Amino acid sequence: MYLMVNHGLITIYKMEHNYFPRPPQLESRKGKAVLFGMESILREDKTLLVIGQQAQILGESSLGTGLLSDVNGAMNVVTLNMESDSIDKINSYQNTTHDYIYMHYLDMNGMYDDDTPNFDFLNLLESLNITCNTFIVDFLGEGHEMVNTMRNNPMYNLFNQNTTKILSPFGKNHNDELKIYMGVDYDFFSSQSLLTGISIFCSPHNGMMHNHLSTKKGFDVMVGMEWNTDSKNILFECMNGDTRIHRHVMVNEIRNSELSSDDMILTYVGGDDDIPMGEFDEPLVSNKQLLDWEDSVNGNRFGLFPRVMRETYISVISESSIGPREFDTEKISKPFYGLQFPIIYGYDGIVEKLRLEGFDMFDDIINHSYDITPHTEDMYQRSMYKSKLIVEELIRLSKLDISKLYEENKDRFISNQNKLYEYTVANNTFRNEYMEFIFGDEIKITADNKIFNKLYLK
Repeated sequence: MYLMVNHGLITIYKMEHNYFPRPPQLESRKGKAVLFGMESILREDKTLLVIGQQAQILGESSLGTGLLSDVNGAMNVVTLNMESDSIDKINSYQNTTHDYIYMHYLDMNGMYDDDTPNFDFLNLLESLNITCNTFIVDFLGEGHEMVNTMRNNPMYNLFNQNTTKILSPFGKNHNDELKIYMGVDYDFFSSQSLLTGISIFCSPHNGMMHNHLSTKKGFDVMVGMEWNTDSKNILFECMNGDTRIHRHVMVNEIRNSELSSDDMILTYVGGDDDIPMGEFDEPLVSNKQLLDWEDSVNGNRFGLFPRVMRETYISVISESSIGPREFDTEKISKPFYGLQFPIIYGYDGIVEKLRLEGFDMFDDIINHSYDITPHTEDMYQRSMYKSKLIVEELIRLSKLDISKLYEENKDRFISNQNKLYEYTVANNTFRNEYMEFIFGDEIKITADNKIFNKLYLK
């Protein structure tokens, strides 16, 4: 259920479920794509071919989130889905030439069902002899996989292209290092944003955090939780998704500590896998752990969990990677959406980067010494170093009057939430940056409507 509150463009939702739903919202116009009032029009004499298993669900990929989301509604944008399209349609592209071809890296590596290249997919594409001027590969949401999937991958030479453009989530220095390390001369996108993860996935052009329901007044945008202390009674939450070495370490460190189960909401969707621990004698064992009210792992694991946010004071974020490359995702935004104290288990310097971008990390209350570790290369050592310091800090915080501290700092939590809105919605130029990187002056970007209806979770 939800309550419409009559004070400007504000809607407050009372959510009784564990996650916020995100149905797609799209306004189609012939030959162009419109999302949240932002219009993208590729020049009529240019063609973009989207190839892969993600062709049907482009809205889930970074290119689809605002660039040309309604690919079927744009006359000069076509899709070729290697899994579901008929053989006749696939064969109709034989010996065709396009200005642009776009692929998501997951399709490049054939990683949807397993971790080995899909050679049937590769051989079929080779037989079609499709060519292009510019080949675009999207790594914006999965930058930690770039090194593993780019080197010696035959698909990068498949389309006889003149230019290869890599949508990278990293800054220029990291991209230059990667180019040298991988021995490639591709064009790498380098954003002006220090925090590319939230610039992509928390933007109003993305359905990950926002409930896309158009209204007569504007477009709905999720701001976060409404201030409410009535339900808070748990020290912290730590939500872990897919299997990662550092998540195994953190989950085990928390479980084996003196922290009470009453102090936490702890989940690990990717459990049930044993991870070998290199020089250590025994593999690290974990097990799947879901929320008490969940009956499956399905749902929006990427979005907001208002019930969890409503009940906890501290959000311990387990990022997708803890280094060495500076890859951040939408996860770092969740303490600010949720009006929670932030602890970020990520790459070295992520907390400092958030400070530099204007977010209050509550340094007078929380010790973030885990942010920098002496173990820069060894993943196991780095994971253990960071997780031990974080758990020690949680134990210390558990002995404070966290409720009193929380209520005393209301203005700071709300300031962080407002900062997140400014960074990801009001002043977010990330989409324009990568569109101009790909298409230059061959695409037109206009702003039809900048009126946003702010949604708050209660």
